[in-house]
Amino acid sequence: MKYVLLSLLLLATTYMASIEGKQSAIRIIEGTSDDSIAIEFVLRNEMSSITNRRLMLVMETSDAFYVIERQSPAPQSPVMYVVPRSNVESAAMQRVSE
Repeated sequence: MKYVLLSLLLLATTYMASIEGKQSAIRIIEGTSDDSIAIEFVLRNEMSSITNRRLMLVMETSDAFYVIERQSPAPQSPVMYVVPRSNVESAAMQRVSE
């Protein structure tokens, strides 16, 4: 009985984490998260797929920026763009507060 209760608790915790993760992703895409950061690039060479788009920073690593287009409502299948640092002349980031 103890293992059944432990298994149910683990299952419920996992389910709640997946729901919260989805809601957090939606808030980032829509720019309504407390941690939302808008980003604009000056690129060394044109990347037409991200030119003139309102972008939100999802993650930054030592060699790339991972960004998504700001959209409201958030689409079911958003597109993430990976922008290599080698293509970036400069980047301006600003916390979004709405």
